[in-house]
Amino acid sequence: MLNFYVYVDGADLDQCEANLTQAFSEFAVTSNLGAKVINDKYPRTPDLGPGDLSDWNLGLNFSTTALSETVANELMSFLTKLSQQTDRDFVIGMWHPNKRIPDDLMFIGANSPMSKGTELCLMVNGR
Repeated sequence: MLNFYVYVDGADLDQCEANLTQAFSEFAVTSNLGAKVINDKYPRTPDLGPGDLSDWNLGLNFSTTALSETVANELMSFLTKLSQQTDRDFVIGMWHPNKRIPDDLMFIGANSPMSKGTELCLMVNGR
């Protein structure tokens, strides 16, 4: 099973949290990925400086046995449009139940080419 995350890049999300959460919720319903909306703002830790923000995972988690190019392209289209609307970038990655460290695969922004969908499939599926 392949476990993916798609999160907003950054932790300064207070001003855009509601709009992003709504967009992710709508995509989760229409995408047929079985995606779950994630909105985890972590508490401040003692090692953070006065101007530092705590980590905030806002986005989607989903699992699949294989990532099709159709699904990858649909995801890229959604994220590129959302980036254009919100001026935010997004990170796509994978997490493994047996590992503690997730693997960021790529970042998507307002000007990301649609070929990123094919690139993601090659990274994940090896084809």
